Amino acid sequence: MMYIFLILIFSISYSNQISSISRDINDLSVMNSNPFIKDVTNRGQNNYYRLSLIQFPANILASKLSYGFIYNDYCIQSNLSNINYGKLQNSDGDSFIASDNLLELAIVKQYDNNFFIGSSLGYSESKISDYINQNLVYGIGIQKSDKDNKYITSLAIENMISNIKSYSNVAIDYSPYVTLGLQLNMRQIGNRISFNYIILNDYNDELIISTKTQIKEIIDLYMAKSFYLLSENSTINQSIFNKLSFGI
Repeated sequence: MMYIFLILIFSISYSNQISSISRDINDLSVMNSNPFIKDVTNRGQNNYYRLSLIQFPANILASKLSYGFIYNDYCIQSNLSNINYGKLQNSDGDSFIASDNLLELAIVKQYDNNFFIGSSLGYSESKISDYINQNLVYGIGIQKSDKDNKYITSLAIENMISNIKSYSNVAIDYSPYVTLGLQLNMRQIGNRISFNYIILNDYNDELIISTKTQIKEIIDLYMAKSFYLLSENSTINQSIFNKLSFGI
């Protein structure tokens, strides 16, 4: 299916002063390919709040509130996320409400030579009418950059899930995924290109190439293209407009 994501986002960031658009615009524009450890370490201030509201088609509203700070050599960030799918209807005509909620805490320790190691722990709850699904979600990751931050490499294992309460007695296979990341920062401040290779499962891997271009330190332009790598025949989806995203 051919499609282009055209993104219009209202996003507010506060850190003792109104600052630039929060990095959730970046996450959405690069198809959420960045690992959690990059989110925690990519900060403009030592004490910050971030609020992001994203309106998707079909009246789906996503919101995220983050608070982060530095304590000694630790970067600490808490997130409260919600996706409201609105009022849905089944084949019998019955209406119901569906939503996803996530409360998450991530702690990353910084060592010498710009080396980071950290983990995240979250509690997720999904509701469909009166049915509830509850999980604990884990993640671990490492990150390394040179002293001038010309390049940033990262490795993370995320979406490790322990089920607390399920919709039904049918077992659900939750597969963790591994993200290998490389970010190259250009000489011009604010410009970069990133490569994120995501190992999803035994059958599908994904390569996401993304760029950020800053125009006169006022406007940030984002673009990303995703390629699915199929292990069965090692083919690459070459469609230009399939899995293509833009952001401002």
